Amino acid sequence: MGGKKTRLNNIYQHIKSRCYNKNDYAYKYYGARGITMCDEWKNDYKVFKEWALLNSYNDNLTIDRIDNNKGYCPENCRWVSMKTQSCNKRNNRLVTYKGETKTVSEWAVELGIKFRTLHNRLYRSKMDVDLAFKKDKLYGNKITYQGETKTVSQWAKIIGISEGALYQRVFTRKIPLEKAFQKECK
Repeated sequence: MGGKKTRLNNIYQHIKSRCYNKNDYAYKYYGARGITMCDEWKNDYKVFKEWALLNSYNDNLTIDRIDNNKGYCPENCRWVSMKTQSCNKRNNRLVTYKGETKTVSEWAVELGIKFRTLHNRLYRSKMDVDLAFKKDKLYGNKITYQGETKTVSQWAKIIGISEGALYQRVFTRKIPLEKAFQKECK
């Protein structure tokens, strides 16, 4: 296997283990899915090390597979920050808006909306993307129901549902208020 136990050597050993060692905790996410290491790297640490050093390796970066369904090889690997790598996970939810596809967390940063707020708008309240991506206070809209006027936020708290769900019911789906104000609305 070669090489003293440096950070780079540890990365190499961990790649091999998660790809080939059925007892490795991460094997089910790698080897069991058919993720392998190319033979030139698998058989010679020095070849891997040479590639790493020629491809911007440093101790602040982590190895990242460009296509998460393909293995570890020079054509499919790169050195990136943890932030970049976290945006390249197969369990990330991708959202396309105006022809551009990004993760929910990337969109949240770009739009200046809290991640949890944006995530809830998209997946819990099932808002339309155009509506979910609006930074302005959607929920400041007023609703008059049974003679009382309150904001969407206020009514949502009273009913016991999310603001996004109530907003969707009233302003997007145009459900009559009697039905929209029920906790369970189909």
